[in-house]
Amino acid sequence: MFLDTKPYADKPTKDATWNRGAYLVQGLGHCGSCHTPRGVGFQEKALDEGGAAFLSGAPIDNWFASNLTGEHNTGLGRWSDAELAQFLKTGANRHATAFGSMVSVINHSTQELSDDDLTAISRYLKSLPAAGGTGAPPYRYDPKATQVALGRPANDPGAKVYNAYCLHCHGVDGRGYAPLLAPLAGNPNVLEADAASLINVTLNGSESLVIGGVPSAYPMPAFSNQLNDRQIADVLTFMRAGWSNGAPAVQAADVAKLRKATAATR
Repeated sequence: MFLDTKPYADKPTKDATWNRGAYLVQGLGHCGSCHTPRGVGFQEKALDEGGAAFLSGAPIDNWFASNLTGEHNTGLGRWSDAELAQFLKTGANRHATAFGSMVSVINHSTQELSDDDLTAISRYLKSLPAAGGTGAPPYRYDPKATQVALGRPANDPGAKVYNAYCLHCHGVDGRGYAPLLAPLAGNPNVLEADAASLINVTLNGSESLVIGGVPSAYPMPAFSNQLNDRQIADVLTFMRAGWSNGAPAVQAADVAKLRKATAATR
């Protein structure tokens, strides 16, 4: 019912690089299988750039597959073409680090692409307008959360957890040590309204990136056995409110629900 059986046809108004990127994203890369929302028949709501929902982000397997459009906070709006190609090649750049099933995509697929194909995919994705319009004002770093975390003792429960478990990798200023250790300040996954990915990766950690046969020295560890639901909710709320991230608070009930849903994976 929903299957498009027609082969990809080049857009005559676009150059060869853009068309190659569109072909890879829509076909072989099947990016929409995860990153495009589903309808009542579990069909992708859009199959190409002509649909408003195309690659606008979607919940999947207890994660949230991120927005790949030009939205400047939760999408790729602040990423350059080169930074996007770097992410697909290595799993990390100054904005974010891959986790969840995206690690497998990079480990077993995109790192093997030619530079020309990485450039083509980046060109195409960067041409997509912001899903839902421009949205919130562009992210601007604010150091207030750093001041809270540096308080002695920290008077915010989330800051206390952050200082004990997160600070050494992600920095007291939330900027991490990119590309080795992900920033939290301005990270599109932190700014995303749906906190499923943050909760999941905090509970269960992430598979290690393996680039050129070399495993990452700094995979995200799991904290399900060290932190309770309230502590995880507190620290994620601190991250999402701090450094002017401005994302909604995380509730302990949300953590408990996802802890139960992912118990079989641990």
